[in-house]
Amino acid sequence: MITSGNGFVNSFGLQLPLAHEIPKDPDEKHNVIKMTEHFYFRGHLCIAMELLSINLYELIKANGFVGFTTGLIRRFTSQMLMSLSLMRHHRIVHCDLKPEVPCSPALSQSCTDIYCTQNVLLKHPAKSAIKVIDFGSSCLEHEKSVYPSPSLPPHFLTTN
Repeated sequence: MITSGNGFVNSFGLQLPLAHEIPKDPDEKHNVIKMTEHFYFRGHLCIAMELLSINLYELIKANGFVGFTTGLIRRFTSQMLMSLSLMRHHRIVHCDLKPEVPCSPALSQSCTDIYCTQNVLLKHPAKSAIKVIDFGSSCLEHEKSVYPSPSLPPHFLTTN
C-alpha cells in the first residue's frame, strides 16, 4: 500500500501506468512481477501483486553463505536479461535494479531497512525461477527520473 501522505505516491504514480504495460506477457517468459489488481482506499493506492518467495540474499543466507554454482548464476542471469529485454521493448528504465545487496552495519541496523531491499525474488523456494519486482522508481526512457531511489545511501545522492 502506498500512503497518500508520503513522497512515494508521486513516484508510484509512475508505477501504475507502467505496471499495465509490463505484465502484458501471457507466457510469463520475461520474469517480471504480475500486478493482479489495484484500487484506492481512503486516498491510498493499493496494488495487489502475485505472491513470490525469498530474495537472492536470503537464499545465500539459507545456504550458509556458500556461493551459487555457475549453472545457477547462468539461470538467474538469463532470466534477468529476459526481464531487461521486455523493459527495453517498452522503453522502461527500472532505475533501482539490485539483485543482491548484503546488509552493511554502516548503512543500516537490520535487513528490513530501506537500504537492504532486493528486487529479484524467487518464484518458489525450491526452484530457480526468479521475478524482477519493484517498479516504483522506474521511468520511461525519454523521461527524467524525478525521484532518487530511496534505497541509495545518502552519500550516493549528494552532488559536488
